[in-house]
Amino acid sequence: MSFYIENKKFNYKRKITNNFLIKSIPHDYEIEIINSSNLLQKFKGKKNVFLIDESIKKLYFKKLPLDAMTIRATEKNKNIKKAIEIINYFERKNITNLNNIIVVGGGILQDLGAFACSMYKRGIPWTYVPTTMLGMTDSCVGGKTGLNFTNKKNMLALFSAPRKVLINLKFLDTLPEREFISGLGESLRLHITGGKKFINIFENNIGLLLKRDKKALKKIIQNSLIVKKSVVEIDEFEKNYRKSMNYGHSIGHALESLTNFSFPHGMAVSLGMMIENNIASMCYDLDYKFSERINKIIRKLIDKRAINDLNKVKEKNFVDVLKSDKKVLGNILKLSVPGNYGKMYFKDFHLHNKNNNFIFKAINSLYV
Repeated sequence: MSFYIENKKFNYKRKITNNFLIKSIPHDYEIEIINSSNLLQKFKGKKNVFLIDESIKKLYFKKLPLDAMTIRATEKNKNIKKAIEIINYFERKNITNLNNIIVVGGGILQDLGAFACSMYKRGIPWTYVPTTMLGMTDSCVGGKTGLNFTNKKNMLALFSAPRKVLINLKFLDTLPEREFISGLGESLRLHITGGKKFINIFENNIGLLLKRDKKALKKIIQNSLIVKKSVVEIDEFEKNYRKSMNYGHSIGHALESLTNFSFPHGMAVSLGMMIENNIASMCYDLDYKFSERINKIIRKLIDKRAINDLNKVKEKNFVDVLKSDKKVLGNILKLSVPGNYGKMYFKDFHLHNKNNNFIFKAINSLYV
C-alpha cells in the first residue's frame, strides 16, 4: 500500500500490531497500544517521576501516591514560563539521566514536558502516556514540540523524541466531547494523506467513532500512526516531505491566534483543512468533487460553536498573522494541499491583498 507526497512514493504496511517501533535518529522508540483499567501498571519504578495533567490526576489518580508535578494543561499555560517552572521542579528533585519522566496528558502537556526534558541538562529521558485522541492519533509520533509565544502558536519549537509511548484507550472514556472530536480531526487529516482506502475506512466508521466504539477507535488510531510513521521515518526533522503534515495547520494556527484559542487545536485544523481545500480549488485546480467529498466528512467534526467563532476573525488581520507562521519565507506561505486521493502537493501561496481576498472567500463558503 502507498501514497504520494509531491512525486515521492511512501509505502506502508497493510496491518499494524499493538506494539511497533518508530525509527528515530536520536533513538528508536516503541509504541504500545493497550486497553487496561490499570492505567499506570508499567511505571512503578522508583526512578519514575510524573508530569500529570491536573484533570487527569483528579479523574484517575486522586488517591495514588505519585512523585508528581500536576499541571493545568491550557493553551495559555503552554509557554516558556511554564516550561521553566517544570525545569525548576526537575532541579529541586535532582533529576538526572537515571530518571524517567512520565508525561501523562494531552498534546499541551506533551509540548511542555518534551520541551522541558529536552532543555534540562541537554536532555533527560521521558515517556509519553497520551490521554487525548489527538495525542494518541497524531502527536505521540514524530517528536515535534512547540510553545506559544506572543500569542502566536508554537513559535518556540524543537524536536524531542520520547523513549516510549503507551497508548491506553481507557483515557478516552472521560475525554470532553470537543477535545475528542478535535482529535478525530487530526486523525482524518492523516487518513486523507493515506489515500482513498483510508478515507473510506474513516468515513464508514465515523458513526461508531463518534460513539467512542473502542474497536473502531483502535483501528483509526492504528491507521493514523501507520501514515505518520511512514513519513517521519523518512523526514524526521521536517526538511521536506514531513511538511505535508502541516495540511490544515497554517490556516488553523492563524484561526487559533485570531480567536484567542477559543476552540480546540484539532477543530481549528479541521476548519483549516476545509479553507485550504477551498483555496486549492480556486487557485490550484484541486478536483472539485474530491474537495467536496473531503469537506463533507470534515463538517461532521466541526460544531456550530466553532463556525460562530469564525465571526471573530477580522479580515484585515489574517495575512498579518499568517506572515508570522514558521513555514513562511518572505511573503510566501508553503501550503500543503491534497491534489487527489493519496497525493499531497506543496503550493506557494503569496501573502498579498489579492490572496487575502481568496482566504475570506474560502472562509465565507463554509457558511453556505
